[in-house]
Amino acid sequence: MTLSELKEPFEQNIKSSKYELDKYSCNDIVSLYLSSSIMRDKNIYISYLIIKSWNLLQKIYYVNNNANLSCEECYDIFIQTLNYVISKHVWDNEDSSLFGDPDAFLKAMAITIQCRKKNFINAKFKYKRVANNNYLSLDSLQEDFQEGFFTPYEETYDELIDSIIEKRIKYYFEKKKYISAFVLEGILFYNLFDDNNNLDIKKLRKYLRHLDNNFCTYFSTKYLLNEKEVLHSLNYFKYDTQDKLDKKIQQSFITLKNDDIISKILNV
Repeated sequence: MTLSELKEPFEQNIKSSKYELDKYSCNDIVSLYLSSSIMRDKNIYISYLIIKSWNLLQKIYYVNNNANLSCEECYDIFIQTLNYVISKHVWDNEDSSLFGDPDAFLKAMAITIQCRKKNFINAKFKYKRVANNNYLSLDSLQEDFQEGFFTPYEETYDELIDSIIEKRIKYYFEKKKYISAFVLEGILFYNLFDDNNNLDIKKLRKYLRHLDNNFCTYFSTKYLLNEKEVLHSLNYFKYDTQDKLDKKIQQSFITLKNDDIISKILNV
């Protein structure tokens, strides 16, 4: 099935509607969607949001698609992103950097869909190599941690597990354990592994060094944190020497290993 074929039913829904939706912002349409109890109206609202953000689906399919994701895979990522952004509606949260932003829906979609794409690709290819293990593991962490550790990731996207881990990442950040928060985010959502499924310390160090304003916008939006505080937190480690940064990374592993909640989820 092509993207055009996937798009057609939503275009037809909008054409059949008598509502003048263009006079509303996407943020307002989300509110209408969430408050409506009439299924036909909800279908029209969601169709409008899909069409307004369809270019983001086209982008992840046609641009930098080195993983050769299919139309259907990109569509699934797009719909997951849409549902996530609607459920969070961060523009209504005073702690969000997108609070009150009239373009917040599309901005949140653009930020989140890239994260979802990375997560999908990482899960897809790690699952091919480690098909029978459902957990990340920190068990083989070495004393000097230079060898890395084994981190298989299951393909199935588990909303409950994701929600629990997101809460822990936010908890770490609010407790000013910035490295632990960013390392856990990196382990789960970025390609920080070598071909043998070991955590690549060089990649992790590079990941931390290259966290930038765009990442801070994404991170603060996703975890409902103050963007200025997230940006300021980078100063805690970004300019450290290699040895000093490595020690902080090692301490973050110990924090994760000693966390009762994380240890149960990651089977450590």
